[in-house]
Amino acid sequence: MPVSNSNFGPIATLEPLTRHFRRMNPLKFVRKLARRLVRYFFYRFIYLRENAFCQKIAHFIKRTHTESKEQWDSEYKESAWNLLYHLREQAHYAVSLSYIIHLRPMPSILDVGCGEGLLYRGLRPYGYAQYTGIDFSEAAIARCASYCDEKTSFIAANAEEYVPDRIFDVILFSESLNCLNEPRKAMERYGAYLAKDGIFVVSLWRNARGQAIRRVLKSKFPLIDETLVTNSKGSWFCLAFKALAFDLISGSETRVTS
Repeated sequence: MPVSNSNFGPIATLEPLTRHFRRMNPLKFVRKLARRLVRYFFYRFIYLRENAFCQKIAHFIKRTHTESKEQWDSEYKESAWNLLYHLREQAHYAVSLSYIIHLRPMPSILDVGCGEGLLYRGLRPYGYAQYTGIDFSEAAIARCASYCDEKTSFIAANAEEYVPDRIFDVILFSESLNCLNEPRKAMERYGAYLAKDGIFVVSLWRNARGQAIRRVLKSKFPLIDETLVTNSKGSWFCLAFKALAFDLISGSETRVTS
């Protein structure tokens, strides 16, 4: 499906509010409206921009969507993330898997933010050379123990600090970049562990934050393909990127070699 921005903007941001205006307390409506507008303009015009003015504002209005390890563990223990198994989630998983299977069959793959191994279970029937899944939640990783073997490992780790011990054909971010404080820097850092002919596969929920991350990634990484998945829940951007000609670690041009 062609990607279009026609249904994403200030008007689309306000539509859910205006539909319920008559049933909402006017003061509560105004406050919610103000929060929506601030959020939209922050992510549209300031978030991840590289000029000094925007960086100063972003530093002043610091936003982080990174939950604590304790929060993630609690949510997995309480099965809060069982919603990821819902039918409405399956289409964007299928697109990410199709990119992997079509572009890099039988890959070595790093799944950043793997959760309970949902994408791993989809990949397993097609085969792979090596799979490493990492997630911040020890509770989620514990549920993957039965999948581990000589070519499959699951590691509890902070994605913004984890250092791989090898290179990969595919590095997957399935709705995980939006959970990181510095998504662009994270992809650049992981790029040092991507084979020269390797690919990034990324999926992002289509909201203001996801739209901003998508914009930055498309300006930094060579795009192979992009698919917009839409259903009754909402929309996801699914993207496949080529590895960069060089990758940045601490300001130096370095690629890890096997």
